[in-house]
Amino acid sequence: MKNIIRDALISEGVADGIPPPWPGHTFAPSEDLEEDGSAWEAMVGSPNVLGIAWMLIQHAHEMGDKIIHSVTVWDRLAEAAEFEDDGPVDKPEGQPSAGQTDFLPCLYIEL
Repeated sequence: MKNIIRDALISEGVADGIPPPWPGHTFAPSEDLEEDGSAWEAMVGSPNVLGIAWMLIQHAHEMGDKIIHSVTVWDRLAEAAEFEDDGPVDKPEGQPSAGQTDFLPCLYIEL
């Protein structure tokens, strides 16, 4: 999942491929047919988002015709680093500090 997010962010111009802290980076489908939508397609095709899409398709008769409007991704490690001086930080052991090469992605899927 991290590789998909990193590649999608790089293709959208985020140089290091690490999502910013909340409010993060939002992927949405383009209304311009000429624009490359590969980052959006990669995010929707990722395992975490694809499961939501599959559920919406399978349960459309129960939930109504809902679609995924956007996917926002942010780095929980960077967010935790902002509060590091205020007490204990909820970040996995052995993870590097935010701003390095690793990140802890969080996703917000807007229907």
